[in-house]
Amino acid sequence: MAILLLFMLLLLIGSMFAEPEYGSTPITAAFSVIPIEGSIVGGRTFGDEGYDHDATLKYIRALADNPSDRGILLFMNTPGGTIYHSEELRLALLEYKEISGRPVYVYMAEMCASGGYWISMAADHIVANRMAITGSIGVASTYYDTSELFENLGIRTVVIDTGEHKSMGAIGVEITPSQEAVIQNIIGEYDKFFVELVSDGRNIDLQATKKIADGRIYTAQQAFELGLIDELNNWDTALSDFEALTGVSAFYPDLYASTSFWDMIAKISAGIFPKSEADLAISAIEALPRGVPLAIAPELIR
Repeated sequence: MAILLLFMLLLLIGSMFAEPEYGSTPITAAFSVIPIEGSIVGGRTFGDEGYDHDATLKYIRALADNPSDRGILLFMNTPGGTIYHSEELRLALLEYKEISGRPVYVYMAEMCASGGYWISMAADHIVANRMAITGSIGVASTYYDTSELFENLGIRTVVIDTGEHKSMGAIGVEITPSQEAVIQNIIGEYDKFFVELVSDGRNIDLQATKKIADGRIYTAQQAFELGLIDELNNWDTALSDFEALTGVSAFYPDLYASTSFWDMIAKISAGIFPKSEADLAISAIEALPRGVPLAIAPELIR
């Protein structure tokens, strides 16, 4: 009864909290510095102050019709992310350019690899810090064969489906060689699209692009010599150059993911109701990334 009353009280308090607001758009002439930091994925994680996909898309779309806006300078520090979210952001930037006719520039800080580089193909100009890491042009799909883990935990997964590949990737089920071939075909198609994006976006011959798009990472100097970026410079210079280009100063929207009231409730609840070893294992597996991610260099993730 006491726990029930506690949760009723929390529900009442929660109803008093508004959803986090997105950063406002400029009301005087300015360009927006939009941070793309952390993994490029959807949703928000408790305690994560990194990339917020929905907020970023909403903000960019609002800028397109804002007469006070003069352009977008992306501050990028990301190891990559999923194909879906990277492509959504790239398309949103292209739509912004088409509607507004304003410039989009990219600045690469410590890293801008894989999905980050994918997004950069929407930019008119790419500047990278000399110490930046970029590239990782390629696609990787990760599935988790948890069949042995489940066997050790005494859990048997029973899947009833209508075809050999229908339950592919199901938790606790072994992945077969033919299923691996299906996945390989899928990522091969996405990889082809990525290579063509780079070839078109950087005006590099397709065959030459294929040679450098083998998933490896590049230093900023190497990327510059290969034509993958336009300029080596620091952030202050990139910022002042964009100010000179647009004739206005920077506007910094608040687009970082914030912890909602219900996120806090979820964390508190997890502490009140402890889980068994099997529950913890299943929860951890279910929390692993889904979908087809772009290749992310492990050495770039801290």
